[in-house]
Amino acid sequence: MSGSSSTQFKHAIHVYKDQIQKNNELGSSFSVYYRGEHVVDTIGGYVDKRFRLPWVTSTISQLFTVSMVVVPFSFAKLYQDELLDIESSIQHYLPQFVVANVTVSDLLTHQSGFPYFVGHASLAKWRDDHRNALNDIINQIPPVLPRTQVFHLHSMALLSDAIVRKVDHKKRTLARYFMEEIAWPLGLDMLIGIPRTQLYRVARTYHANALSVFSAILHLDVTYPWKNLVTAGWLPYSKERNMALNVFDDYELYYNWNPDLLEIPLVSSHLFTNARNLARLFTLLENSDKLTNTTVSDNIPFVFKKSIRNWMLQVVNTSSYDPVLHRYLKLSSAGFMVTNSPKNTLMFGMWDDILGQGVFIDPQLQLTWAYVTNHAHARSLNKDFILNSLIDSVYSCIKE
Repeated sequence: MSGSSSTQFKHAIHVYKDQIQKNNELGSSFSVYYRGEHVVDTIGGYVDKRFRLPWVTSTISQLFTVSMVVVPFSFAKLYQDELLDIESSIQHYLPQFVVANVTVSDLLTHQSGFPYFVGHASLAKWRDDHRNALNDIINQIPPVLPRTQVFHLHSMALLSDAIVRKVDHKKRTLARYFMEEIAWPLGLDMLIGIPRTQLYRVARTYHANALSVFSAILHLDVTYPWKNLVTAGWLPYSKERNMALNVFDDYELYYNWNPDLLEIPLVSSHLFTNARNLARLFTLLENSDKLTNTTVSDNIPFVFKKSIRNWMLQVVNTSSYDPVLHRYLKLSSAGFMVTNSPKNTLMFGMWDDILGQGVFIDPQLQLTWAYVTNHAHARSLNKDFILNSLIDSVYSCIKE
């Protein structure tokens, strides 16, 4: 383990170290910003348990569903630059889209009617011929009633990518747009699609297994094994989740390590980075009260205008049960997940239900935290004692 913290947040480092020493935490990075200052930055555990290879500062890991943060940041930038009208219909940008009254805003809040598609798509075909691959899927009748919130994963990636290609003057992919307009100007170590030459930096993913499920039961977390049971492929309850996760017939979200497919810039699962860079990204949403609609800082490449930031962090719905995630979900206008902090303030960001990763900003306290791991916690979110102990430790350091 290695890392640093400010004096105020030493307790958070001690909690992280304790999780490492107890072998609860097997490998991760954890980072916190508070009021614009980088107050916690730590790594620990192993990228590969077999050979006891430790996490280092250059280690990156696959973010799976946390990769979806690319969409709200990119669309907010396009919206701010007046290249995109979020209240316009998707059909305005993609004429072949069959539903006339579904807006870009509906897509961002997972209400397009397409959490999945009827029939499978091919990820390789989308890489090689995105236009025809897109035409194969978006001229279908939506499988879910539009304006019904059901979590989108790969369908969000394909539809949002098509819109960005349409409105961007350079006709870039969504991934390329995000990298060139946001990540690289900020100096962030992020990759969407991992080149073969960078695979040596990637932490090997350890998914949950049967022993993990048994461990969850021993720790009185019955939600996790129940979720695994009801989402088994042979049960009818699993339809929405399995359809959303398995949009592609040549790609398996959980166990894909085909370098040809990992190179594809798929924003629903192929973001590779660590906690330091992920938390830094979310600091773009801090200190809004010091910004006006025309304020631009000389110290960073760009800032979001106050009106744009307020739109991104506007809660649009009450918490409702999601049939894909199998948990209650509340969203912001830009598509961030919304949850309560230990101090009962609102946090905006993204959870990864697969490994237990997350990144959130608490705008009221001007606090941003990110946690990236390559070892599945095999816990439901409210029973994830590793992540919850870290979050609690950070908030305990704030005397407000």
